[in-house]
Amino acid sequence: MIKLRDLIKDFKVNLGKVYTDKDRPPFKTDKQIKLETKISVKSGKYLDMDGSITSIPGPYDRDAIVFRNNRGDTLVYRDSKGIYADINNRSDERFKDLNQLVKWLNKNNYRYVGIDDR
Repeated sequence: MIKLRDLIKDFKVNLGKVYTDKDRPPFKTDKQIKLETKISVKSGKYLDMDGSITSIPGPYDRDAIVFRNNRGDTLVYRDSKGIYADINNRSDERFKDLNQLVKWLNKNNYRYVGIDDR
């Protein structure tokens, strides 16, 4: 049988000592790890977000990619003039290519949510 004192010795923890943040670095939770991921371009025409790969819906598709930051949701899709981002139903942005879109999304701390109707 394994005793608690043996386990504590394995982890090099002293009994009776009060540990603070300065003694041991804080561990990362799943939420913190997910926030650190970035959006990137794969093969020149796909978006890679946290292992999810998708293309931007075209001008005749009814779908849009949804991204979210602390200010709200943004819908991204292609229209006849290029890549269009509808920001919180208040403003919009246009991008010439996918690299500009990815740079803007990462700069504004957007995270991938999923695909939804426009």
